[in-house]
Order: sequence, then C-alpha cells, then structure tokens
Amino acid sequence: MGLAGLLDESRVQVGLRAKTKSDALRAVAKLFAKAHGVDTDRAFSSLMAREEIAMTGIGEGLALPHGRIDGVKKPVYVLAVTAEGIEWDASDGKPVRFLAAVLAPEKAAADPVKLLARLARAFRDAGFRQRLAGAKNVAQALEVLRAGDKG
Repeated sequence: MGLAGLLDESRVQVGLRAKTKSDALRAVAKLFAKAHGVDTDRAFSSLMAREEIAMTGIGEGLALPHGRIDGVKKPVYVLAVTAEGIEWDASDGKPVRFLAAVLAPEKAAADPVKLLARLARAFRDAGFRQRLAGAKNVAQALEVLRAGDKG
C-alpha cells in the first residue's frame, strides 16, 4: 500500500501552528484522537517518551514521531504539515515542517519500521517536500502523496 493509501482527510492536517516540539506533538496526538479514537493524553505521552529516548527529526524538515499505545489493533498513521518550521533538534539542525507520525499497538511484535523507511525515502526528494509544503489544504496534500506513490 502506498503512502496515500494509509492516510485520508481525517488523518492529515495542513497549516499546523505550533511554536514548540511539545505543542506540535500535542497537536499530532489530537489528530490521532480525532482520526483513530485514541486518548489524546496517552498518545501524547507515548510520543514524548519516544522523543526522550532519541530525537525523531531525521533531517530535511521531516520528523517521524512514533510510539506504542494500547487501544489500536494495528499501526495507525497521521501526517501534519506545519505553517512554519519548528525547532526539533533534527539531525541536520534544520527546523521541522513535516510530521509523519505512527502509533503501534503496545504489544505488537514488529515496529512499523518499513513505513517509516518509505516515508524517509519519499522525503529525500526536494521536489516532493516543496510540493507538500506548498499544499494549501488537505486535498492538495493527499494529491502530492498520491503523485509521490506513482513517482
């Protein structure tokens, strides 16, 4: 399944306004709650706990926040595109504009590493990042993802 196949309008936010990493992760947790029915506070705690172990800003404006949580049967995904870059302590020192987040079941045998790797590969393409950053709404963001799946 392609990247766009894992996301729909309820799982994508464009124009996220957050001043800090914590604010951004709180917004992502709310997006998980809205799209997948998980508890916002538990989702936020899981994402923050992972950040404390190792930073998820992998460079080129991309962060891959992830965690584990009871209440999901399989990995669930959301994508947020920020209005402005957020300081994230990313590996390249650049601010984060894209948050591709995943929550996996607490007792899942495997991490959703394959999807995270696919996302990282897609975001290596500067044109893809530029098109996604330029998306004015969720429909445009999803179209960029669909085109990226074909490209």
